[in-house]
Amino acid sequence: VYGQMPALAANHGGAQVLIASVAFAFQIYGDFAGYSTIAMGAARLMGIRLTLNFDTPEFSQNPAELWRRWHSTLNRWLRDYVYIPLGGSKLGPFAKYFNLFMVFLLTGLWHGANWTFVLWGAWMGAWIIGHQLLLPYLPKLPENTSKSIVIPVRALKMIGVYGCFGLSATLFRAYDIEHSYLLWRSMLDFPWNLSDSIMNVPAAGPFFIEFLQKIVILLLIDF
Repeated sequence: VYGQMPALAANHGGAQVLIASVAFAFQIYGDFAGYSTIAMGAARLMGIRLTLNFDTPEFSQNPAELWRRWHSTLNRWLRDYVYIPLGGSKLGPFAKYFNLFMVFLLTGLWHGANWTFVLWGAWMGAWIIGHQLLLPYLPKLPENTSKSIVIPVRALKMIGVYGCFGLSATLFRAYDIEHSYLLWRSMLDFPWNLSDSIMNVPAAGPFFIEFLQKIVILLLIDF
């Protein structure tokens, strides 16, 4: 879906784009976490201990936790050299959220000089801020809640958080704003026409099975 020419983006169904977006979130996690783990291993051979950079973000319960687990060294650098110098949370709630938003805009620019990355950073900033504003009003499970309820609720939270993060991949991976717009237009074109996706199953089957195998292995290793 993402590797083809942007002009073909409008030909993809909403279900295809949605699945590709979430799949790309796992792909980029594998890329980023993979090379940082290799760097940790190479450094360990020389007696140097590097900081763990990606700490199983796919198991996060909320966006703030996800960003504590995702690219933690970059986040700490931005906290120390951008967020705190801007005033952090000491100047009131408005300044706090403004500073957070600026940090995530810079996070987007750090990944590339493209408007798609700027919008992706804005998405992440708005997501974090929105969650913090809504947190006092979100229902919480009592401490004595049965595990038969706690485990499914946590699983749904993880799916929702990483799913939302995966949706942002349409901005992170798109070639430009127009490409991202076409992908989003396909996703929001309800009702989805699943006939094309069903017809493509025989051709996409081997890739889908390989993807599932890799995701299951990744989740088992991280768990």
